[in-house]
Amino acid sequence: MSSSVFNIGFQALLVLTIITVLFLSFIQPSSARRGASKINLRGTSELEARFFNDLKDQRLRDWSLADAFFIASGIRDEVSLDRSREWLNELTSEAREAIKPYKSVNDRADHLLRWLHSRVFETYRATSTDAVEVIRYRRYNCLSSCIVYGMIGEKLGLHIRGIAVDQHAFCRVYPRSVSNTKSMRSRSGGWDVETTTRLGFNPGRSVQLDQRVISVPRSRYRNRREISLLEMIGLIYTNHIGMTRAYPSDEDRLLAYQKASLFFPRDEVIQHNVLAAHTQVINGYASRRQWKAAHSYLEQLSEVDRQDKYASALWLQVAEQHLDDSSHGGLEEALDALDIYRDINQKLPRAAWSYLEGQLHGRAAIHLYQRGQSEIAQSQFAKACAAGQRAEKAARRISHRALAEAVRRLKFNHLVMIKNYIIQRVNQKEMKEAQASIKLALKSHPRDADLSKLQRQINGVLSRVDSTSTRRPSTGRTQKRVRVNQSRRVRRVRRR
Repeated sequence: MSSSVFNIGFQALLVLTIITVLFLSFIQPSSARRGASKINLRGTSELEARFFNDLKDQRLRDWSLADAFFIASGIRDEVSLDRSREWLNELTSEAREAIKPYKSVNDRADHLLRWLHSRVFETYRATSTDAVEVIRYRRYNCLSSCIVYGMIGEKLGLHIRGIAVDQHAFCRVYPRSVSNTKSMRSRSGGWDVETTTRLGFNPGRSVQLDQRVISVPRSRYRNRREISLLEMIGLIYTNHIGMTRAYPSDEDRLLAYQKASLFFPRDEVIQHNVLAAHTQVINGYASRRQWKAAHSYLEQLSEVDRQDKYASALWLQVAEQHLDDSSHGGLEEALDALDIYRDINQKLPRAAWSYLEGQLHGRAAIHLYQRGQSEIAQSQFAKACAAGQRAEKAARRISHRALAEAVRRLKFNHLVMIKNYIIQRVNQKEMKEAQASIKLALKSHPRDADLSKLQRQINGVLSRVDSTSTRRPSTGRTQKRVRVNQSRRVRRVRRR
């Protein structure tokens, strides 16, 4: 009896524990549930930083839709934000009086648009995406007019969502609140609103055709995507028409895409743009040899690139560039830099570091041979081949596609150093030394077609020299042919 009671109590305790764990995982911040990474909010004001940190944690109780629009438009301080709020409140009060005589949803939505074009929307301009353009100059485009129309319409009791299509945006008004996006597949139960024209409510009506109002062609309505007004505000950061003007540097564009990703945490296109913007920033710093800055953005990319589409390959690319630059200061300096990279990123495969080490020794062998230090050069060449042999064994265990491709590129550049060293020996007519070097290289890369071809050429030259030396030359023709073959120079191989 006591045993059965104990089992029942234990099972109840186990069920309670499971429920508690599930509950705690559910109530944790949504940003943690979706694995949102930290973003670098450098250059942002205190107001922006507070807003984006709350947006990342899905805590927007202290922020209105208008606040998001104004902050996304470049408003940086509380004073300017309060002025913008006053402008919107006054405009909303005027709009409420203007549409007061109209009772039905479609009439109210239609006349709100007409009133906004007579009161606010004065001049269409493709780059007028933000609120500042609307407030100061009464200039607008499809995105800014849609957001202003949606914000005021929501305050007046209308139910409005945004529609994003190819290179365009407009609104859709519903007779009641819509919590899902079924209208993406059907237009029933609502009206499209082209906010760029005063007669844009329910496009295609006869009144529009009579007055020659041109709306967006129906072919542009394909692949329509319905989003919330908050997400519509996030499109401000990805508007390519004004991207270069508003965000002139690579770092600015990266920050813009990072901010947009907080509005669209699951959007694949924006997430791809975040990764691509990281690569541009990193490549820019690497080309300017600012290695510490490149490392900081590489670490940031590693947090964002969950599937490792770019991060590891880019780490290896920057490491190769840095080591190539460091090698001008000597082999020891370059090897020290290689050790630093090994410590920074220990997750990368050993094959990558071995190929990079082989490149350094191969480059040193070439430089030493050019300076006439043949014995030391041959010692460095042997180390390069040994590093390549270690890399070959470790590379077989790499299954990640992008990483395997990056390691193959390192292998190619490693082989370039090996082949160029041997070619230098051939061009200096040191055939026996070249033959010994290529045997050493083929131990680590037995399947390389270029090395095998080069070996056959060297063996052919040596066999002809040996056969010529054992026979009495009847004429100078055979000797001359051997000399021509020996003096034929082999082209060097280029790196990728």
